[in-house]
Amino acid sequence: MQFDFKKLLPHIYIILGFIVIAYLFSYPQLDGLVLYQSDYVQWKSMAKEGMDWHEKTGENVMWSNSMFGGMPTFTYYVPESNNLIYPIQTTIMNIMGKPAGFLVLAMLGFYILALILGFNRWLGLAGAVAYAFSTYNITLIEAGHETKMWGLAYIPVLIGGLMLLYRGKWWTGIPVLGISVALLMGTGHYQIMYYTFFIILGLVITFFITAMKEGNLKTFFIASGISLLLAAIGVGTCMQGFLSTLEYNKTTMRGGESELTINHDEDKKGGGLDKDYAFAWSNSWGESFTVLVPMLYGGSNREKIGENSESYEVMTEIGVPEQGAAGFVESFPGYWGPQPFTGGPFYFGAIIVFLFVLGMMIIKSPHKWWILGVSILAFLMSTGKHFPSLNYFLFDTLPGLNKFRVPNMILVIPQLLFPLLAVWTLHDITISTLSKEELWKKIRTAGIATGGLCLLLAFGSSMFFDFKSHRDPQ
Repeated sequence: MQFDFKKLLPHIYIILGFIVIAYLFSYPQLDGLVLYQSDYVQWKSMAKEGMDWHEKTGENVMWSNSMFGGMPTFTYYVPESNNLIYPIQTTIMNIMGKPAGFLVLAMLGFYILALILGFNRWLGLAGAVAYAFSTYNITLIEAGHETKMWGLAYIPVLIGGLMLLYRGKWWTGIPVLGISVALLMGTGHYQIMYYTFFIILGLVITFFITAMKEGNLKTFFIASGISLLLAAIGVGTCMQGFLSTLEYNKTTMRGGESELTINHDEDKKGGGLDKDYAFAWSNSWGESFTVLVPMLYGGSNREKIGENSESYEVMTEIGVPEQGAAGFVESFPGYWGPQPFTGGPFYFGAIIVFLFVLGMMIIKSPHKWWILGVSILAFLMSTGKHFPSLNYFLFDTLPGLNKFRVPNMILVIPQLLFPLLAVWTLHDITISTLSKEELWKKIRTAGIATGGLCLLLAFGSSMFFDFKSHRDPQ
């Protein structure tokens, strides 16, 4: 069979478009400027002792005296390891640089999923941009949470690989799933991997029910067996880091056995983190609506509101020096929610939310139900300590969940699934057999639902929120 390169050209142009979009957003990078990432700088400080030793001797140091009371370095710095996948990530990032490289990877990952699902390339392009530029991703890049961002780029490809396998497309499904699992494992971000299991579970249950209805359980079990084998191989490519982390975890606060943990003698069910610590970054119930109205909770702890703001005017009127007032409004503590601090809200986009609601009314595929169910579960789990009857139960019951903190991180699941269903909606509209009247009726219903909620939050928020922060006395 002759290979037709011309068929690849449209996709190459799309990828070039991703690169252009990423660099336009990150244009200071082209001038040689470097984004300050606080957590990345912190990691460099942690790893410096090991870096200096490796540069001097060529050996890997496995212990650091400068970290806490002394601790192993293999959880955060091993320059030469048996991880066969990590060099792929570092090579890509070295070529493209930061932050543009992260955005390109995220867009590319979503685009691959869109093509696997049969969407046209323009819908794939739109969904890819919506996913990559979700506000949480931008705050991750800004903070330097690089392994987390890598993981979010690979999850769409993993979903695509599973879709291929469970549809019986072995020759494409095996390499796509195998590579994506290895890449995701290579990030070493186990919390993101853990959350990915919720997506996998919803997807697999849907395929199982469909296979039962169609009498095609053979394909389902073959696909499941291959998936488990590929998962084992993916873990194997990163076994050194995985086993080291597993062993080290037993003697840390995450394992519930650290001698340095307050009240470490108290019996903890299955070990794990202290709940007060683990649930500190829990979304309040109202914060879920920031996916639609981003500034509902004031944005971040460092908002640039400018000298035209009322805050600046009030401060100068009461005698605050202009220089002091100007500095304050350049880093205004706008966020008033219950979290200790935040770099910004989870905002998916009003259009994306509208299309998600519309999709629930017009998409016929059963996959919309697991997407809805998993998304709802993620929103409930993101509330953490504000919904203790559910989240404390899950924390104490689900294997491994008590090793993780920051419950609202689980919103990375709907952050992917909302634009996915939005693009799916547009795809189904193009092939819909609905009459124009029926389609417009559903569009109006979705518009009233999302638009009405926006208006309610915009003009009636004072009825539900007091806009008071626990930091106000400071």
